[in-house]
Amino acid sequence: MIALIVLTSCTTVQKTNDDSLFIKVLTEMAPSIPSLPDFPQLRWSTDGTNYCIVELDADKLLNYGENELPLFRYQLEQYEKQINLILKALNDN
Repeated sequence: MIALIVLTSCTTVQKTNDDSLFIKVLTEMAPSIPSLPDFPQLRWSTDGTNYCIVELDADKLLNYGENELPLFRYQLEQYEKQINLILKALNDN
């Protein structure tokens, strides 16, 4: 019994320190940055001193401002959170 305790206590485990694999996995997890949505093409006209757009173009412009830009902002915030998590993990390593 004493020999078993001595043999067990003398056993060492070598710790592998493969940080390069950890860093590689983290950097591969980095998302691509979202792209800014294209501004819609509008057909402008003028009636003297006022500029006008047709109703269809007004809908495109409203969709851009009310839907596409807020979605882009949300995607950018999510991107920033993911990048910060990866940077924090790399700094902690």
